[in-house]
Amino acid sequence: MEGQTERKSEYNVDNRYNHNFRGIYCVCDRPYPDPDDDVEDEMIQCIMCEDWYHGRHLGFDELPENNVRTEMVCRGCMSKHDFLWAYTIQSLETQKLTSGETSDSIDIASGGNDNGKASKATGGKHSPAKRKKVEQVDNASSPRKSCHLKELQKRKISHKDTAAFFADGWRSKLCTCTDCKNVYCDQGIEFLSDESDTVHAYEVRGKEKSTPTSQYDKGLQALSNMNRLQQVEVLHGYNDLKSELNDYLKKFAENKKVVREEDIREFFSTLEARKRQRKSSDEGMSYFCK
Repeated sequence: MEGQTERKSEYNVDNRYNHNFRGIYCVCDRPYPDPDDDVEDEMIQCIMCEDWYHGRHLGFDELPENNVRTEMVCRGCMSKHDFLWAYTIQSLETQKLTSGETSDSIDIASGGNDNGKASKATGGKHSPAKRKKVEQVDNASSPRKSCHLKELQKRKISHKDTAAFFADGWRSKLCTCTDCKNVYCDQGIEFLSDESDTVHAYEVRGKEKSTPTSQYDKGLQALSNMNRLQQVEVLHGYNDLKSELNDYLKKFAENKKVVREEDIREFFSTLEARKRQRKSSDEGMSYFCK
């Protein structure tokens, strides 16, 4: 109908809806917490499909230690995006690989030695991280001229029928050549090279939101962003304001009068008028000095 606003779609086509929306998780299609499951187990979220998995259903005989796993990609997603196996080589092995020092065969290690934890749940609640839509796949550094992925794939890498854990900072090692960017786009995983989408980034933002910043801290932060001359001018202005306000309020204390809101407004109004007068005088002096 003409003049009527277009009705929004009930679903965002960029969102992915899986069985989590029906309250079930993992390959076992069970709820969490599961009233019929007596096994104590943690739930870990896949950063690709965003489903939550029991630790015992990731294909490992024993889960890697917490300090070597930051983000997890489930078995299904590792099979679908199998090029990711090349990036599971530990940092030291990757460094040696680029200089040609490693052996021809590399056995995949699930994780590295950086500190961090995969997104997990150990209680009755879960909080899946919302996927951030990324319009453009750009790394902080300039795109590599050669394909880093092809260099990694020159070695024989044994793919395993398990999930994979990645150490903190692994996304910064993803190749950003044109071919790899096209792969990310074709497979619908453009977000992968966005480091602001990582579990660690979400944790940092969460801590920042949970820690309120006082006006005093905001003032110090603003002051630290100024140059030396601006800092001196601000501090002089603060000291002048403090001195004049003390003198103004002293009169009320001596006369035992209550300070009203109108009195404070009058003080700042007078202060602003004097400031404009000084500015006008300075401009006049500057004009006559020419």
